[in-house]
Amino acid sequence: MNKQIETLAYLSPEGSFSYEVATGVRLSGSEYKNTTLIPCSNIALVCQAVFERKAQQGIVPIENSTEGAVNDALIAFKNIPFRIIREINHPISQSIYWQKGVPREEIEIVASKDTALGQVRKNANKNFPNAKFEDRDSTVAAILEAAGNPKLAGVGPSMAGAINQLTDILQQLNNQQDNALNTTRFAVVGIQNGETNPHEGESKSTLIAQIPNRPGGLFSALEVLTDEGINLSRIKSLGEVGGFETIWMDLLGHQEDRPLIKALSGLYKQGVGIRSAGSYPIAQYLPPSIPWELNMEEIVEKLRGGVINGTKYQDKTTVVFTLRDTVGSLKNAIKPFHTRGIDLIAIDSLATGMLGEYAFYLSFATNNHLKQGEAIDELKSHSSRLVLL
Repeated sequence: MNKQIETLAYLSPEGSFSYEVATGVRLSGSEYKNTTLIPCSNIALVCQAVFERKAQQGIVPIENSTEGAVNDALIAFKNIPFRIIREINHPISQSIYWQKGVPREEIEIVASKDTALGQVRKNANKNFPNAKFEDRDSTVAAILEAAGNPKLAGVGPSMAGAINQLTDILQQLNNQQDNALNTTRFAVVGIQNGETNPHEGESKSTLIAQIPNRPGGLFSALEVLTDEGINLSRIKSLGEVGGFETIWMDLLGHQEDRPLIKALSGLYKQGVGIRSAGSYPIAQYLPPSIPWELNMEEIVEKLRGGVINGTKYQDKTTVVFTLRDTVGSLKNAIKPFHTRGIDLIAIDSLATGMLGEYAFYLSFATNNHLKQGEAIDELKSHSSRLVLL
């Protein structure tokens, strides 16, 4: 018999996407039959509630198909020994709320969680041409604020107005997400181990890896995974601390499977620090049946306006590219630079709009333009699309 889960923390108020997921979890199995939901006003407090055992488990959004990583959650994973119990892929439909009787041209602020704002940026600019964007701790907090501020519009779930009894005050535009495939990946997290049996079906494992920041460090780590036939489904840089680059890795397979056991042993021998964030069933993802074409120009433009213009990567060469979903594809992508002694400054994955599909960027520095050209030409043979910035 499954152990009863008495408390589950979520990002409040009622009506938030986290609330939608939390209520779904409460209906999903006998262990959640009598679970009490604990509201928290921001993601950090959800994580704190779980860490301090005020809640047995928590609901945390970790990535969005349009905007990518939810940074508040990844910072928590970097600092707290969470275990992912399960993942949930939740379709996201954003609505924009503002007070009834107020013309759209008079709205001065469009507010919400930063990731939600990114999901509606085009439509919000079109509908509220005089507004600027401002971040809030949650989507519903912005909607509640709109009820008291005629100059502000809030972005959030379509059920938030009704569940908070605001339909007499606020009007709303539904389905304002710029991408119809908009989906957020949530994790149910706990401190105690909650791994599924490795023989219960297809599993995914998440590792927080600390890779020595030395030439070839990442390449060598990826080579270990490739040699064991392990498919890396996602990689995300969490920053450098004390000479180690902290990397989030999603791997296909269970940590008790022999190939992953051997790979972890090989990583340890290379001096890579590994903390498991759990093995859990792969969540089903069924995107809408609509034509899908990756907009590489939009991804490049977003990157150009953010990372590339940041002081950290100025005067460096950067390439943005996509990869075929095969074992060792990322290792093969960086091999041309590794074999030519070109120093990689940064590597990261980028959201494309389809959950589970990623673009990547590499930033590197070299004075040898011949080697640089050779490496980029070789990278092109491994990638589906490549743009040099």
